[in-house]
Amino acid sequence: MKGLAASGLLGGLGLWRSPAWAVANPGQPNGLSGTEFDLYIGETQVNITG
Repeated sequence: MKGLAASGLLGGLGLWRSPAWAVANPGQPNGLSGTEFDLYIGETQVNITG
């Protein structure tokens, strides 16, 4: 329960920072291009208690 409360607090206050690898590199396109995308949306298990 503590992990859930802490993640909610950090997310709500804007203190959660994006990992460095998630930041786009200079010169990297910011969006997708094309007319067809293979998008899969499904369930994923998440451990929010650490």
